[in-house]
Amino acid sequence: MATPAQVPIHFLDIDVLLYIFSLNANIFLPSENPLKTTRFASQDDILQRIGHSSSLWIKATSKISQQRTSVVQKIKAFFFSILGTHWARIEVLAVKFDVHGLDSKLLRAIYLPAPRLRVFDLDFHGFLPEFDVNWEADSSANPTAQALFANEAPFLFTFHAAFIKPNLRAPWFPNIRSLRLGSFFTLTELLDVLKWMQLLEAINIRQPELISSDGPLLNGLSHIHLPNLRYIRLESEITTGVALLQRIRPARGCSLSVCVSELGADLRRSENLAAALDSLSKFARDYFTYHFSTSISLEISSDFFSFQDKSNPTNSPSDSILDVSIFLSDGISSTDISLLLTSFTFPTPAFDSVTTLELKASTSEYKIYAPFAVFFHSFPSVKKLIIDEAGLNSIFNVQIQNPQSLFPVLDTLQLDCLPFNLSEWDNIQGIYYTSIGVSYFLRLQKNSGHPVSVLDLTTCPMDTAPKLACSDEMTGGGEAE
Repeated sequence: MATPAQVPIHFLDIDVLLYIFSLNANIFLPSENPLKTTRFASQDDILQRIGHSSSLWIKATSKISQQRTSVVQKIKAFFFSILGTHWARIEVLAVKFDVHGLDSKLLRAIYLPAPRLRVFDLDFHGFLPEFDVNWEADSSANPTAQALFANEAPFLFTFHAAFIKPNLRAPWFPNIRSLRLGSFFTLTELLDVLKWMQLLEAINIRQPELISSDGPLLNGLSHIHLPNLRYIRLESEITTGVALLQRIRPARGCSLSVCVSELGADLRRSENLAAALDSLSKFARDYFTYHFSTSISLEISSDFFSFQDKSNPTNSPSDSILDVSIFLSDGISSTDISLLLTSFTFPTPAFDSVTTLELKASTSEYKIYAPFAVFFHSFPSVKKLIIDEAGLNSIFNVQIQNPQSLFPVLDTLQLDCLPFNLSEWDNIQGIYYTSIGVSYFLRLQKNSGHPVSVLDLTTCPMDTAPKLACSDEMTGGGEAE
């Protein structure tokens, strides 16, 4: 067996070897398996080579428990020791893994000056600041008790650390382009610092605190212009999240991803919801003025609402995103449901380029046929409709009231997991009603001169297809998949 000095890889230049490792252990490439690559690379004494190289680039991830054990046990302590030994040389620090009871001594280096640091991204999956990290009682190890980077990080432009409370007045803060913060700050504190961050391009904030949008703390605050801000993500109570959106002026066509809860305990719930939807609707309308969507998804029920531009995949490098999710409270009325729908129904040409529409709509009990009809007619170019049983019933109800084709150029109808098997239903009426809905919809499309060419059953249970066999007459000579 060859000795270590005779192994061919040892004859490579150290920087070349480091570059190979960095290419193959990139945690930001979802199509690769950086954990496996890192594990293989670790067998070649990569640790000492990285530590003594002229440049430093450390990337590691851990997703599979069995492999995580073999990697973390060998290199976790080494990775964090590098922070103390080579901290002044680090340009990108990206740490992503599950952490419970993290020894805070390993992170003490982040309170030292960071003269070359450009990206600081600490993502401890599933982290809750109040519970998950067991910081030492020693205040010198507490991440909220000291100045990060000793207030010296002149080149830092990305700060993603939801579990650390930074000093919003730190001299490096106005230079940040991409910011992710946890629930440490009040809305007033956030707005106060944002006005100094004119270079900000992306912001991600988890802010669960409830602050009334017309409360005294927010009165008198002027609008904040952020001309470079092109991406906003918020997780909050709806009133607080919308209060933030109402007071900032981002770049035109700014992308928005919000996941908010609608608290319905007070007597002004419907009024607050209406005000929030008005702001979200204006934001969405501006977005579609600057972005041409090809795929829209709508999910609406008594406890959840979601409206999403699905033109770009989740892992797409594009920053063109609109995703609004609202968790609704008990006791929501048909008026509120109608308002949710009409708030995201825009006149032409907003949806003229949309060719795929995905619909999940469990709203039969609310009988909001007119708003649905207007919503459907705002999509004149839909060629593919992806729909579940509840959404199909919504269309069925609309067409009973107004028997005309809702989608004049529809080519493909994809039924999404429709439970037609009798054994999965409580009564025969449900299966009859749904089957009639499919038949009625297909026949109406044919009679209007726009028959469906493809009935896609690939996402339905295997025993569904025989029960949905449609004649050539119904599909206009088309085919069922």
